[in-house]
Amino acid sequence: MVLGRGRVVVGACALVAALAPVAFADFASDEPANYNKTNERYERQTGTPEFQALLRSKELESDQEVLAIFSGDPERRPQGNLCVNHRDGCAGDVRFYDWPKQAGNMRKPVLWTARSGATISGHAWVTEGGPARKPGVVITNGSVQAPEQLYWAQAAVLAEAGYVVLTWDPQTQGRSDGPGAAPTENENSRAQTVEAFTEGTVDALDFFVSDPGQAFRPRNSRTMPSVNHSAKQNRRVTAGKNAAFNPFYARLDASRIGIAGNSLGAFAVSQVSTTDPRIDAVVAWDQLATTERTGTAGEGEPLKPRVPALGMSGDYGIGSPNGAAGVNPKPRDSAPDPDGATQASRDYSKAGLPTMQVNTRAGTHFESAVIPNPGFPATLRGIDQTAWYTLAWFDRYVKKDPGADRRLLTDRWQKDAIDAQADPPGKGNLFSPTLRSRVDIVKADGAKALCEDLRTGCGILIDDRAGAFSAADFGFGRQTLRAVRPARCATRVRAPRRLDLSRSKRRLVIRVRLAQRSRVGVYARRARPGVRGVRRRGTLQAGSRRIVVRLRRRARPGRYQVRVAMRCTSGAQRKLARVRVVP
Repeated sequence: MVLGRGRVVVGACALVAALAPVAFADFASDEPANYNKTNERYERQTGTPEFQALLRSKELESDQEVLAIFSGDPERRPQGNLCVNHRDGCAGDVRFYDWPKQAGNMRKPVLWTARSGATISGHAWVTEGGPARKPGVVITNGSVQAPEQLYWAQAAVLAEAGYVVLTWDPQTQGRSDGPGAAPTENENSRAQTVEAFTEGTVDALDFFVSDPGQAFRPRNSRTMPSVNHSAKQNRRVTAGKNAAFNPFYARLDASRIGIAGNSLGAFAVSQVSTTDPRIDAVVAWDQLATTERTGTAGEGEPLKPRVPALGMSGDYGIGSPNGAAGVNPKPRDSAPDPDGATQASRDYSKAGLPTMQVNTRAGTHFESAVIPNPGFPATLRGIDQTAWYTLAWFDRYVKKDPGADRRLLTDRWQKDAIDAQADPPGKGNLFSPTLRSRVDIVKADGAKALCEDLRTGCGILIDDRAGAFSAADFGFGRQTLRAVRPARCATRVRAPRRLDLSRSKRRLVIRVRLAQRSRVGVYARRARPGVRGVRRRGTLQAGSRRIVVRLRRRARPGRYQVRVAMRCTSGAQRKLARVRVVP
C-alpha cells in the first residue's frame, strides 16, 4: 500500500501578536502590592538567620584576605574602594565562596595590569568534564556598590553549564586598584568613569584569550598614547603576583565568547559588543544600550548593533521609563509607557539582529546581583529568571545550540509556582504587567518568533520540559536542564479507527491540535510484513489542523498502521494508530 499525494488543510496562524493592553486593571490599587515584591529577596533569602550567620562568618575570612593583600603586596592600592572589604552589602552571595570546594569546580584568583597601570583583580572559573574546549563569558560589574562577588551566582551557573568564565573588578571597584601607575595614575581613577568599564572590559577580554603563546600585554594608555605598562605587568608576573595568561586557557575556545554586565557594566558590554569582533553575543542586565557613553555621564554617538543582544530590566530598574527609581526604588505615581523599556531591543530588531527584552515584575536594578542588605531590594525569583535567560541566550548564540530555543520561548515564567506562593496576586507570572517584554528571533528551524508582550505569550511560548530551576541549585550542580517531561508538539492527535473505502473516497483524515509550529510526518502501511508504506512530511503552524491523504485505487481492505511523527522546538513526539479499512 502506498499513499497518494497528500492534501494538507491549514488555517492561518501568525507568530506575531498584536500589542496587548496593559495587564493592571487599576494601576493605583495594584501598585502597592507590586512595590512590596521588592522586599522578597531579603525577607525570604538573604535576611534569614541561616544566610546572615554564613555572611558574618565569611566577613571574618574577608577581613583576613584584605590584611594579606596589604601586607603581602603593598604595591596594590584598592584602599579607597567602597567594597575592598566584603562585608554586608559588599559580600555578594556568600554561598558561592565555597564553590571550588565541590568536586570538579575550579576558580582561580588572577591579577593583571590595566592600560592605566592599575592592578586589576579577578577570578577565572571552569568545571571539569564536558568538551575539551569550552566557550567563554566575561562578566562586567556595575559601578560603586558592585564587587565581582555580587555576580558569582551568575558565574557559577555559566561555569556549571559548560563555559569558562571571568569575573573581575573594574578599576576603583572591589579589590582592583583605584589609581593607575605613573605617569597615568589619574587615568580612570575617578569612580564611575565609563572608560574604566568599557576599556576595562576590552582589557579583561585581552587577558581572557591570552595563553602561553601570546601572553597578556597591556594596551597603550588612552590619555598618554605613548605610555605602555607592560614593564609593570612583566615585573609582577616574574614576582609571582600577576598572571601571565588565563590559567584555564587550555579549556577556552576563544572563537566563541559572550559578554554580560550590570548597570554601568551593561552600558560597557553594550558598547564593546558593537566594535569588538571577538564577541558573539551580549547580555545587558539593566540596561541594554544603543547610544555611546563617555566620561562620567556624557552620551555620544548612536551605537551600531552587531551581535544578538538580550536586555533585562524591571518595573523599578534604570531601564524602565522611571529610570532613577532603579537605584532607590519607590512606588510609581502613574502607569509608565508600556513600551518604555524596549527601545534598545527594537533598535536591534531594526538592525535585523536577534534580540530580546525581559522586564521582570517588580524587578529592581539589583535583580542580577546578590546584595544581602535591605537597602538594595530585589524580588525573590528575579535572579533565577535572569540566570535562566542569560544562559539560554549564550547557549543559543555563543554555543550555537538549537535546543536553547525551547528555553528562550518557555512559558515557565508565566506560571512560576515559587513566585505564586510568595505573591498570590501575581499568580506566578514574572513578566511585568506594566512594561512589555518582547522577543524577536529566528529559531533554528527557520521560523520567526516575534512577540511584543511575553506576559501574554502571543501563543508562541511553550513547555520547556525541564524541571525546577534556581541559580543557586543549578550553580552547585543540583539541577539539570535535561528534559524531564515528554515533548508536547501536539495536545491532540486523532486518526479514524475505521475507514470505509466505498464512502470515504479513500481519504484518510488525521486531526491534530498543534501547540506550536511543527514538522509533521505521516507514515501509513498495511499491518502485514513486507507491505511498504510512504512517508509524507510538511510543516504546519500551531492550531487545529486536518491532514488529508488519499489512498490509491489499489488500496485493499485490512488493518493499517498509521504513525504520526512531529518535531518542534520542544522535541519529538510520536503517535501510533491502527485503522481498519473495509470495502
